[in-house]
Formats: sequence, structure tokens, C-alpha cells
Amino acid sequence: MTNVSLKNEYSGHILCGIQALNNLAVTDDNKVKIVEAGALTHYVKLLSPERDESAQTAAIQGIGILASSCKDSNLEEAGCLDG
Repeated sequence: MTNVSLKNEYSGHILCGIQALNNLAVTDDNKVKIVEAGALTHYVKLLSPERDESAQTAAIQGIGILASSCKDSNLEEAGCLDG
């Protein structure tokens, strides 16, 4: 089995996983937990050209959802800035 067929075989599962994580990220508490668990690195990896467009789109949405907790008034508190 080649990487291409592996990617195609699991792309639907990957998309479902990303969408589930995005749904969990609707609360600020979950956003912090998701980022602390290292998911942001995986979101970025999903933006690679080898990934299918729907996974890339879901990853972009997830990054946007996670970034939305970084409001001007609480950037440091939310862990958005090193400081």
C-alpha cells in the first residue's frame, strides 16, 4: 500500500476527526486544552499540498476557531503571548 492510497483510505476519517475537534473548540476552556495538547501542530501539518482540500479547509477553520479566543483584553491570560 502506498502513501497515496493510505491517504485516500483515511482521508474521510481525518476530516471527521478535524470537524469533531473544531466542534469541541467552541468553548474557551476547550480551546486552551486543545492547544495545550499540541493539536495546533497537527492543524498546520494538514495544510500541506498532499492533503485533500476538505481536510485543508477544516484545518483552516480550526485554526481560526482556536485563534478567536485570543482577544485583546486577555491575550496573555489565554496563553496567546509568551510573557
